[in-house]
Amino acid sequence: MGLLKDEVSNVYGLLTVVSRHLPNKGPYAMWNCECECGKTKVAEGRALRQGKTVSCGCIKGRCTGPSKHRTNRTGRIIGPVTPNLKIRTVAEVNTLLEGL
Repeated sequence: MGLLKDEVSNVYGLLTVVSRHLPNKGPYAMWNCECECGKTKVAEGRALRQGKTVSCGCIKGRCTGPSKHRTNRTGRIIGPVTPNLKIRTVAEVNTLLEGL
């Protein structure tokens, strides 16, 4: 078993480690983290260091760029037909997401 790595005040994605959480999850150290959105999350130290946990879940489902969208040849996002859905280009979506 290795030594405990002190993660307090380290930042991983949107999470800042604020304190140790007890009990551990098996052999893995758990940490109390605060997300930039204001929520708290308990996360494994190894998941934080490996980049597997980067937020409280608030960014889950957010688009991170054009690779997350299916587009047609004109650059319009395509998908299931939904009434009252405004069709946007990838550039328009990225502009909207910049403020988040």
